[in-house]
Amino acid sequence: MWLFFVIYDWNKNAAFGSLLLSFALVGEPLKPAFGWLFTKLGPRKMYSLNFAGGIIGLLGLLGLWQAQGSLAEGAWTALAFVVTVWWLIFRAMVWFIPWNVFPFIPDVDEIVTGKNRTGVFSGFKAFTRKLTSGLATTFIGIYLASTGFIKPAKDAAGVMQYPDQPVAAQNGIAFVCIGWVIIGLLIAWGIALTFKLDKKTDGILLAEIERLKNGGKKADVDPNTKKVVEQLTGVKYEKCWPQAAE
Repeated sequence: MWLFFVIYDWNKNAAFGSLLLSFALVGEPLKPAFGWLFTKLGPRKMYSLNFAGGIIGLLGLLGLWQAQGSLAEGAWTALAFVVTVWWLIFRAMVWFIPWNVFPFIPDVDEIVTGKNRTGVFSGFKAFTRKLTSGLATTFIGIYLASTGFIKPAKDAAGVMQYPDQPVAAQNGIAFVCIGWVIIGLLIAWGIALTFKLDKKTDGILLAEIERLKNGGKKADVDPNTKKVVEQLTGVKYEKCWPQAAE
């Protein structure tokens, strides 16, 4: 979809789009910085920083589409590099944060069920990612077809030809590549604002799990620990850790 956006909306060639996309490597050397920010800010603030930066980058890409013809070619190209690199930095962060949050999640489940089901969560996550990726690809194809999108095809010489697209298809490409992602980030941002799981609260969970494993009574729970458990699980503390009858 990125290449379609570059070719049909920005009116640039595929090589230019591929060149810009190659800057995705910028996220790799920044991972130590992401990790440092994660420990300093915690998941909730890190998510907010991530989503805000990502939305700014996407709006910049959209703005470049609208600015075509009103800027000198050299200035427009320079801005395209700057804005794309900005977006790719925050796109890398989008992938980085969940992988660092994920190890905390089975602890929340364990305090409720009394079982360590990390493997179940990992398998379900992998299944869900593949399923949603496949569904998204299908829905994108159906949506683009509804806008009148003309599929690229190779000519007799085997060279890929990118036919001119109707305005509706150009707008549809922009919606999928930019608008759809912004909507997703806004929804995720709203959810992240309620996120209370971090290193500190996970430490409280682990300490309580260890106490209960060692025969501690649920009736003796520290009030703050009880509050944290209920905030993270959404379950009354009395209903958690069901193995031992008291």
